[in-house]
Amino acid sequence: MNKKRTTLALGVLLIVVSIVSLVFATLWIIDSTTHYITITPVEAYIQYSLDNVAWANITSTTGNTPWYARLRLNYVGAPRNVSITWQLWTPEQSWSTPPLSPTVITLNVGWNDIYVSSSGIPTNNYNWGLLTNPTSEFAYRVRATISAV
Repeated sequence: MNKKRTTLALGVLLIVVSIVSLVFATLWIIDSTTHYITITPVEAYIQYSLDNVAWANITSTTGNTPWYARLRLNYVGAPRNVSITWQLWTPEQSWSTPPLSPTVITLNVGWNDIYVSSSGIPTNNYNWGLLTNPTSEFAYRVRATISAV
């Protein structure tokens, strides 16, 4: 009887771990109008550019050089309006929020390239070089936080 309980407990634990893993592998979008939480699996990452044209997952620069970021997001689900806030990881080991309006866009099914501008398009993409120290050797990075509108 103890062996059956142990097997049952291990089975329940495995299911719980699987569910927790699934939750952490998804993007949570909280819809404030319905108070439901929609879990939408996505693939997303930040890309960087020195000229706002050629994009890479990492870049480096020296001096007082402009550099740009965008969010590449593969969305599945019905089109959805979202707001994106942007932050910069600083040498002080904290997230800094630049003086930007959130990006408000509609996510569509498939790959979405979202730029750091109020409309999410490349025009007026924010120059992160304005916030970075030209004499510091530091690995800056950008974070995008997505919320339902």
